[in-house]
Amino acid sequence: YAVATAPDGLTALATIRATPPDLVLSDVMMPGLDGFALLKELRSGPDTRALPVILLSARAGEESRVEGIEAGADDYLVKPFSGRELLARVRSTLELARMRREVTAASEQAAGAARQLEAERQARAEVERASQLKDEFLATLSHELRTPLSAILGWSQMLVNGHTHDPQLTRGLQTIERNARAQKRIVEDLLDMSRILGGKLGIEARSVDLGAVVHAAVDTTRPAAVARGIELAVTLDPLAGPVHADPDRLQQVLWNLLSNAVKFTPRGGQVTVTLGRAGDDLEVRVADTGQGIEPAFLAHVFDRFRQADGSMTRAHGGLGLGLAIARQLVELHGGRIEAHSEGPGRGSLFVVTLPGPAAPPGA
Repeated sequence: YAVATAPDGLTALATIRATPPDLVLSDVMMPGLDGFALLKELRSGPDTRALPVILLSARAGEESRVEGIEAGADDYLVKPFSGRELLARVRSTLELARMRREVTAASEQAAGAARQLEAERQARAEVERASQLKDEFLATLSHELRTPLSAILGWSQMLVNGHTHDPQLTRGLQTIERNARAQKRIVEDLLDMSRILGGKLGIEARSVDLGAVVHAAVDTTRPAAVARGIELAVTLDPLAGPVHADPDRLQQVLWNLLSNAVKFTPRGGQVTVTLGRAGDDLEVRVADTGQGIEPAFLAHVFDRFRQADGSMTRAHGGLGLGLAIARQLVELHGGRIEAHSEGPGRGSLFVVTLPGPAAPPGA
């Protein structure tokens, strides 16, 4: 052991405060400041409060030992004592001090972990509350927007049917109807994305004729294609077989792909839909001769709220949610969706792959 000595209690106190040792051996009887007063000073200081102290005294008897321990000493050694006894007491006191430090550190660590867990619990509760408020807001927003949109759509359809003799009025009403449907689609996309992010969007899967789903999506998109002078071609493999899926959600996926293809294909272009087998899987390919996709944007095409043209003056509307929702819906079916393009002006290809039935005999 490295030992430092002091001639009296006041000098010892100053030395200890300047450079706290691992252990203090102090006589009870000292000039200026006795051992008990030194011990009191040490126990009152934040840096020396836990310092192990052994008091040395010529006063024998149980009463003296009790007095020393009650004063805060870790041990009380009565003179005369042997060197071996002193070393044994020093070793045991240092070991006890080490164990106390470890227990204190473990306790503080546990308390810190408990505080951290509580903070995380409160943060999660805040996030869940914020998510709940967001869901409630979107539900309210949906209701508030859907109600007037439904009225607009209903009345515009009725007025179109009642005023077909007035071409200008008919065109105006059809414009109202078309834009109301676009706004309704945006509202539904927002709600779907909210459900996806909250893990609340489910599918009702059953055995489905994927060819019928493709035809339904194509029929829904065809009026827009005809209006833009775009050829819409469909090729179906009769051996494709059924798929275990939610037909409404699959139709939503295909409608998103087809409507995007029509939207970004110039007049006179072509959109082709192909259904076939790819090994044990079923594959739907939607290809167009449109504006294509920049290579740098291709990796982000399925990100939510992302569009190749993100400016406020972009030619095509929407929030950039359709493809993000399509990817989530395909993945909910255990499938995958990929985008391909050779660059601007070279068209695009989107491939949806779904787990299919076993290959038919002889295929």
